[in-house]
Amino acid sequence: MNNTMRTLVVLAGITALAASSQAVITFSNWSSDFTVSSVNQISSTPSQLSNFVYGTGSVTDTGSFDVSGTKGLSELEVTEVDGFAIDGTLSLTVTLYSGATTGSTPLTTLYTGTISGGVLTPIVADNLFSPAVTGTHAVSYSAVFTGNASDAVGYLGGFAVNAYEPVPEPASYATVGVGIIGLIARRRRSGK
Repeated sequence: MNNTMRTLVVLAGITALAASSQAVITFSNWSSDFTVSSVNQISSTPSQLSNFVYGTGSVTDTGSFDVSGTKGLSELEVTEVDGFAIDGTLSLTVTLYSGATTGSTPLTTLYTGTISGGVLTPIVADNLFSPAVTGTHAVSYSAVFTGNASDAVGYLGGFAVNAYEPVPEPASYATVGVGIIGLIARRRRSGK
């Protein structure tokens, strides 16, 4: 194998490491592919989840996703939270578990928010993981509305879970590049 061919093989390996991958998360209320894009972001927004009209109600659901075929997840955040309460209180909690079911150990609460006579808002803090989350994990959400009046109305319209794969630091790419250059130079010297 000549130097040019070796260089191409190394570059092909680096490209394969950076290639897009896919995981799927499925709740009974909604299902969507989590497709890793060129910016290493995977996201999904559920459709309408629940209306709570004239009183008290709750909705809970569980789903799972498998990121075995990816570089793992370094960050999960809940955004685009759509919900409000009029004459009542609405709370939403989204939890990540260490295994494929909610019977496994909770890893972290991705989102928790409670509002009275207002709208739910996304949290500012991101959920960062080191080392990255890999394998199959469960996610659950629970929304509870408690009406304080006979005409109380609550609504949970949805939320997005954004997940990010680990992105190699520029220094890592630089190190690989220097290594490739060194290999080429060594081969050239030994070929003389």
